[in-house]
Parts: sequence; structure tokens; C-alpha cells
Amino acid sequence: PRKLGLAANRTLAAAVAALFTSSSGTGPTLADGNHLFDAGNHSNLGTTALSANEWDAVIQAMFQQTEYHSSKPLGIRPRYCLVPIELEKTALGIFTTTTDPAFSEANRVAIRRDVASVITVPEWTDANDWAACTDPNDLEGICIGYRFGRSPELFIADSPLMGSMFTNDEMRIKVRFVYAVGIGDYRALYKENVS
Repeated sequence: PRKLGLAANRTLAAAVAALFTSSSGTGPTLADGNHLFDAGNHSNLGTTALSANEWDAVIQAMFQQTEYHSSKPLGIRPRYCLVPIELEKTALGIFTTTTDPAFSEANRVAIRRDVASVITVPEWTDANDWAACTDPNDLEGICIGYRFGRSPELFIADSPLMGSMFTNDEMRIKVRFVYAVGIGDYRALYKENVS
């Protein structure tokens, strides 16, 4: 049962990860006719490798995203840095270092320390691409709807007096996890497709 529950959660994680990798890394097409990650229309796509300086550029780009039908900046900031396993060490170095690697002075404090959490995405196979997203409490980028709750349902047919347990000493187990995954707001997400 534990492995079935883990498999259900990994299936959900793969569905979310696919939003970042579909259409050659630009994501699904949204209602406005543009891909989720679009440099020209959504201003949330870049091509620069992960570094402290590029993280600062992403913070500024997300902060300057404007309200719908307005030119007022939302003032949102990324809270999570999503990386493949190959970039995990780099990301952790950026968010846990005590000195800023962009400055040569040894006593220069890293002001972006602890501003983001690193999430390593097992399903991502491109060793260079990475993404940023806001805290969902600030602005929901990805929405997940659950039909029967946030936990997978496990069913065990283990009655000793009926079914396969009675006839064959066979216990049947199944899992059901009904959910839908979609985009809430593209401004909460930023992607770097590094070539």
C-alpha cells in the first residue's frame, strides 16, 4: 500500500513537471494563444544558466510583471527554484552561501541568502534548464484540483470470507487518485531554457 501511495504521488508530480517541459520547454498553450513560457507575450522565459546574478535578474523580471489590464507591477517574488538533479548543488550554493560570489571582497554578505527553497524535480531530464515560481499564497501559478481529497485512496480486498482472499489466498490492493492539473497564472512562473 505504501508503494502504491508513493506511485500515485509521483504520477501527480510528473503531471506538474510536464507543464514545464511540454512543447520543447515552453509549456502548454494558454487561452490567450501563447505558450505558458513566452518571452515576448508573457515575459517569463529566458535562456541563461543558473547563477546568483541570473537569479537576481529573475527576481526583477517577476517583480515587474504587471496586473491584468493594468501597467501596475504586481511586486511578486520567486519563492522556489526548481532544478534537475544536475543543478541542485549550484542552486543550494546560491541560497545557502554566506558570501556573495559576485563580489571579490571576502566579507561581502550574500543578501539573497535563504530567499528561496530549492526543489529538485526528478522528472526533468535536461541538465541545464531551471525555473522559478512564487509562493502559491502570493500568486498561484499551478493549480491542482482533487476529486476525492489530497491523498490517494487505497482499497484492500482482504476479507477472508469472500473474493480472491477466500478462493486463492490472494489479497487485492488498488489505488485511486483523481486530480486535474492546470495553470492558474503565468506571471507566477519563470523558466530558463538553457541551450
